[in-house]
Amino acid sequence: MKTNLKKNIPNLLSLSRIFLFIPLIVVYNNDYFLLCLIVVSLYSLISDELDGYYAKKWNVTSEFGAILDSLGDKIFVISVLFILIYKIPSVTLLILSIMTLIREMIRLSCKHNKVKKSIDVDKTSIIKAWLQYFSLPLLYYDVNLGLLMLSISVFLGFKFYIDLYKSWKH
Repeated sequence: MKTNLKKNIPNLLSLSRIFLFIPLIVVYNNDYFLLCLIVVSLYSLISDELDGYYAKKWNVTSEFGAILDSLGDKIFVISVLFILIYKIPSVTLLILSIMTLIREMIRLSCKHNKVKKSIDVDKTSIIKAWLQYFSLPLLYYDVNLGLLMLSISVFLGFKFYIDLYKSWKH
């Protein structure tokens, strides 16, 4: 029983991120929105780091776990971005959110079609993810700083396309 639980902890952490936007909807018109946004963003960041760490440490990595991890990240970030669009009416935020959504859809499509380069995680991908997670509460607290951080993460995300193109050329 203990071994089965251990095998599922990384996937449960990934799965939990899929539903993290729900508390933000609950407190949308509440004074606790920013606090809730900080807490769920930190939880998402920490659980994203821990799921991979434990999967490797306990040797329970799987293709399903990798897809669930990626899906949890994408659903959380994109859901929060679109919730924030209603809170912060900004054309720049809308454009960056749409760019993020399109990029993630293409990336997931590449994973589904087994494009090898899209599955590799490098330091740039990790930095991009951290910037995304930290930009979410910043967007609400300080729009300009949040937009700057989100812009950097979006442009780092385009490194994926450059790497993908280079891998197809060779």
